[in-house]
Amino acid sequence: MEEIICPACGDNDLGKKILIKQINEPYGGIKHVETISYTCNLCGFSGDILKENEKSLQLAIDELKAQAVKNILGMFQKNHYNFSAIERALEIPQRSLSKWKSSSKPSAAVVALLKYLHLFPWLIEVAEQKYDFKKAQQIHMTDALSQFVSQMTFNEETRWAETTTTFEVLRMRITQTFESESQEDPDDGFGFSLVSRNDECLALE
Repeated sequence: MEEIICPACGDNDLGKKILIKQINEPYGGIKHVETISYTCNLCGFSGDILKENEKSLQLAIDELKAQAVKNILGMFQKNHYNFSAIERALEIPQRSLSKWKSSSKPSAAVVALLKYLHLFPWLIEVAEQKYDFKKAQQIHMTDALSQFVSQMTFNEETRWAETTTTFEVLRMRITQTFESESQEDPDDGFGFSLVSRNDECLALE
């Protein structure tokens, strides 16, 4: 058995610990990886002296990234996205998306691209428009306005509007005040004020 030597002081009196490291990958999930750490009882140096953890951690990362690609493309299919149309818009080879979905180790570029398309699906339409700047702005603003309107509900009795979304921790309330008959200037009695609703947070699933 190979003798383990402290790289800091050269002593061989080391203790061994098993640690659990959590790896998180957006859209890919979570993995718990067992790692090994050695501590020198003489000088206190601590770390992965034999470089045993690098391979297992990288394997877990690759698995989670591959799962993220599968999950994102699965959501595309669930929402009836046409893979061929996306490939034409992005000017990538046919069946690229299907190959990425079955890949055990997708490239960093593939993972990044799919994350962007999942977060901002209107980028596909921008690609269809050959990345024209003015058209891209129109597409972006149209999507933003649509999202804003879809997240707003109105309460006629209390005369305020409320936005709700699972991706926000603040709820904005727009309170409308009306001019009272006693005010002298009729132009100063009507306005809107924005109020943060810190007491009503929406938790992410």
